[in-house]
Parts: sequence; structure tokens; C-alpha cells
Amino acid sequence: MNKSLVRDSKRKIITRKRLKWKIFNIISDVFLINLGFIISFLIRFLGHLPPFNFEAYTNMAFYLSLAFILTYHVHDLYEIERQHDLADTLVRLFQANFLAIVIVAALSFVVRVFSFPRSVFMISYFVISIMVASWRYMVIRLFPVELPEQFIAIVGDGTITKRLVEEIGKRKEYGLRFSGLIATSEKKTKAMKTLGTIDKFHEIIEKEEIDRVIITSPTKHRALVETLLKEEKLGLRVQIVPEIYEIFLGKVAIDTLADIPLIDITYEPETAWAKFGKRIFDIVASIFLLVILSPLLLLIAILVKLTSEGPVFYLQKRCGINGKVFTCYKFRTMIKDAEKMTGPRYADEKDERITPLGRFLRKYRLDELSQLVNILKGDMSFVGPRPERPEFVEEYVKKIPGYIERLKVKPGATGLAQIYGYYETSPETKLKYDLIYIHNISFFLDMLILFRTVSVVLTGKGAR
Repeated sequence: MNKSLVRDSKRKIITRKRLKWKIFNIISDVFLINLGFIISFLIRFLGHLPPFNFEAYTNMAFYLSLAFILTYHVHDLYEIERQHDLADTLVRLFQANFLAIVIVAALSFVVRVFSFPRSVFMISYFVISIMVASWRYMVIRLFPVELPEQFIAIVGDGTITKRLVEEIGKRKEYGLRFSGLIATSEKKTKAMKTLGTIDKFHEIIEKEEIDRVIITSPTKHRALVETLLKEEKLGLRVQIVPEIYEIFLGKVAIDTLADIPLIDITYEPETAWAKFGKRIFDIVASIFLLVILSPLLLLIAILVKLTSEGPVFYLQKRCGINGKVFTCYKFRTMIKDAEKMTGPRYADEKDERITPLGRFLRKYRLDELSQLVNILKGDMSFVGPRPERPEFVEEYVKKIPGYIERLKVKPGATGLAQIYGYYETSPETKLKYDLIYIHNISFFLDMLILFRTVSVVLTGKGAR
């Protein structure tokens, strides 16, 4: 089997096991937290559950459960690789419980639930802490999660590298294996196994069957980082130990080994739940808009047919998520057989191939309304990087570092590049917008982009 496929398979297995472990613990914690509150009421009222007081709890059960789970998440209690140190896990658990109790108590005061006894909050802190701690101990000791072996190579040297090697060694039960150091020069490091020098990087990756690479000095090895971003076929998980300025840049996908922050530069930007929610929104919204805008769509189709020779729709192959090719629908804005003589190329501001009606449709983005069908079919989403033609994608992947990353999410009818850029904006600049979106993807950002798109459509801004 191709080694890159083996790496991809490992990563998917690890992701699935982590998700199952997280869901199992969340369900267990919700049960134990609420059981802890009920036991606390029984302790406080000597075996009785007075309706007036207990109703305050039942009314807040959902919110207090949510507060605890979010607090646990913030304290990394659902990160499987941080559970190897039981003492550290218990410290974080007690800290999280204290913070959650404070939040719930404050919430009960804000919503004026004065019948929730304050003494129950104090009792529940100790009851819940003991119950969840005991359960975590039992889960960690009696039901260990076996993850596939992940062979890790580190690029760089110095104190951070030594720390990383030590921490990897502590996590053998989670499949982490330090394969060796990829040296930045011919100088050998006696304290650590050296696999070779950085100029033999690709040979080392294949020979040693490396699954994960950590780069400790990304600025120094920028060329390597850019190479890895262009070579998704390697199937590697690539992480960097960030410099201060990189942390200042904004939201990033953070992982840790002990207290050392790591930034994933190859990661899945959306969770399964986020994809599901986005798909439901796309289906509902596209059906609604197709019905509401049907008179306008019919009018555009008639005008295209009457004003120039050729079909109403222009069908073009585009690259979707993971490079999957699909047929994209657009109202035709150019003369018939526009690319017969020139071949595939971008349209520019004064492109003589664009019809007068087509220029108007492009200015107000009306030519793209037919892509509601693509959204309904699942080829596209409302928001995401614009889908490019396969021949352009093949070219850009070779030339532009990081371009392959934009194929990790479903393409969209609109995006940051569409509301801030122009038709003739360079692919490199569009990619920057796309990566900003991918690294900050959320439902609220999608809504913001959609609202800004309405403004662009109404004013014709950005379509020159």
C-alpha cells in the first residue's frame, strides 16, 4: 500500500478514536455532574428533595451541565494525550470544577434563582470532584485507549527539541514514538538519534515511515515549511513550534506537548458536526432562495438567450473538496465558444469576450445565482473558497505554497476573497483570504460574509 495512504489511514483512525473517547467522557461527565448535584441536595436536606429548592436545579440543569463541559474543555480534560499524567489531570479537574461552580452560582444569581441553596454549590464541588476523579482514574487505568503508532521526527535542535523528545517518551501508551532528529547541518547530536540531514528530508520520511514532523524553528526552515505545504501527497501531520510573531497573527490550530505549544499547518478545519450543520443550512437556504428568486432567474435566462448567441448556462468543470471535480453552473456572460481560440484563462477588466449583459451580470454577481443548484446538490456551500478549474489548481499547487490547503473545505459561492477582492485579484492574494477563512471558519464568520456579500451584490463593489 502507498505509504502516504497508510499515514492518512492512521490519522483517520486516531481522529475517530479521539472523537469516540471525547464523546464517551462528555456523556459520562454530564451524568456524574447531575448525579453529584442530586446527591448534594440529598446531603443538604438529609435525604429529602424539597420541590421548591430542587425545581431551581431542574430549571438550570442544562445550563450548569453546559458550563461544566465547556470548563472541562478549556482545561483540556477531553484531550486524550494529556491524560497520561494522572496527577496533572486531577489538578486540572479540581480547578475546572471550582471555576464551573463559580460560573453556575453567578448564573443562578443573574437569573434570580434564589431558591438554589448556596450550600449545595459548596457540597457539590467536593461530591462532583470525587466522583469524576474516581471515574477518570478507573477509565484511564482499566480502559486505556490504544492509538496506532505515530512515528515522529523533529527538525531542529536545542533545548526545545530535548523537551519534545522527553515528552514524546512519556506518551508511549498513546502510540507516540520518537524516530529521530532531522539535523539542520552535518554536525551530529550525540544525545539524540539522528536520521540524516535536512537536504535528505523526503528520503528520510519514506525510509523511516514518518507520520508526524515537528519543526522547532519554522522561520529558519521556511523553505521546508513551504515545500511541505505544497506536498499534501506525503500524508504527513506537520506541526511547528511557533515564534512569538506567529502567535500574534491570530487564531491558529493549537496542540501541545506538555507546556510547548504546537501549531498544526496540516489539519482538518471543520469537525463532523460543523460540516453537518453547514450542510443543513445550505439545503434549507438554497431551496428557499431558488423558490423566492425563481422569477429573477427566469428573467436572466431569457435575457441571456435574447441578447447573444449561445446556451443560457455555461457549464464548467471545477475542483471541489479534496480536489473532486464537479460541473459548475453559471449564467453565460461571454460570447459563444469564448475559449476556443484562447484556451482557459482568467477574464480581465477589459476582456472583449464578455457580452454587454454579461458585464452587468458579473458586476452584480447575478451570473452566479445558478450556483444555488450546485449548493443544493452538495458540490458547493454558500461560503468557502471559490472553486477553481482543475488545470489552474494543478498549476497553482505546484507554484504556490499552501494552495492545497484550500481544498480541505467545500468551495463556496462567496468568500472573503469575493467580498474584499476583485475578479483580477492575483491567485496568491486570493489564497491569503481563503486561508484566513479556513483558519477561522465558523458559523458566525459565514453569516458575516453572507451579509457583506449582499452589500457587494447591491453596489457592484469588487467586480471590476
